[in-house]
Amino acid sequence: MKPIERLELFLKSEGITITACEEKCGFSLGTLRKAISQKRALKTDSIIKIIEGYPKFDTDWFLMGKGIMIKSVNPSNVLEDFIEQFINQKYGETIKGFEQKIEALEDELKFKSFMLEEFDGELIKEIKSLLKIYKKNK
Repeated sequence: MKPIERLELFLKSEGITITACEEKCGFSLGTLRKAISQKRALKTDSIIKIIEGYPKFDTDWFLMGKGIMIKSVNPSNVLEDFIEQFINQKYGETIKGFEQKIEALEDELKFKSFMLEEFDGELIKEIKSLLKIYKKNK
């Protein structure tokens, strides 16, 4: 069985239409349907899109027919994924706002550090100049 045939089997077993898969993975409509109907090999970038779109689809089974179609579910990963999704949905915009503020503050800090270095250099020159004048007048 070819990967394209295993993809078709996966989609059927999950109740996913080919059109829904094309949309989810960013394919032009009809592209995947044509590949499936003609049993054509998938390009690497297409395989990557499918794997990214359906993370529970076992890649070993998809590519080589080894193992099982659906990855085993690790309960801790499910909980972690749920928590991450919840946080992103509830606080995503706030987090983005903080990240942008932090970035702006880091830029401001870099600028002020640069200005301070420049000022320190000018200040040292001024002090040396004043010391020369002081020594001459002594």
